Amino acid sequence: MNKIAMLGATKRTVLLGKIGRILDRLIVKMSNVGAAIGVVVIIIMIFLVTLSVLLRYIFMIGLPFTTEYSEYLLLILVYMGLAYTTIKEKHITVDFVVKRLSKKVRSGLEIATTFLAMTMVVIYFWYVWRFWIKNVESGATAPSKTVTPLWIPQIFMWVGLGIFTLAIAASVAHKLINFMKKPKEETSE
Repeated sequence: MNKIAMLGATKRTVLLGKIGRILDRLIVKMSNVGAAIGVVVIIIMIFLVTLSVLLRYIFMIGLPFTTEYSEYLLLILVYMGLAYTTIKEKHITVDFVVKRLSKKVRSGLEIATTFLAMTMVVIYFWYVWRFWIKNVESGATAPSKTVTPLWIPQIFMWVGLGIFTLAIAASVAHKLINFMKKPKEETSE
């Protein structure tokens, strides 16, 4: 028998709570790093596009890689921001129908849809990972003058999706815990 199974129910709950809080903090830190990378990427994009415009306007020369690299930077921005957006609960939701449901039904539906989203993201992560491995092994490059190895910007796809998956899993766990909590009894005075 392992040590966790030998602990009493209360001690197991406390231990799992501590592990959960540690994992939550780790996921939040990773998502914050992703958001910080996004901020840096925006600054780089602004600098790159501004420099390209100024060079074209003043010296009639442009930077031929501006569009391509701006696209890579946009990819990084999107994927590295997914987990942060999830943790802050700022993804777009359409809830005009759901608002009319009871709190219990709404909570159950939220758990189901978040779990479905997590499942889809895990599948997507798996395919992106395989795609990245394939491009690393084949040495695939962009069909452009820069001949950028495609695995470089694609790293951010699977890293961002990995952190996003963890953030969704944490969201599912929190929603399940809240769903299973007994409602506090109201006291009348």
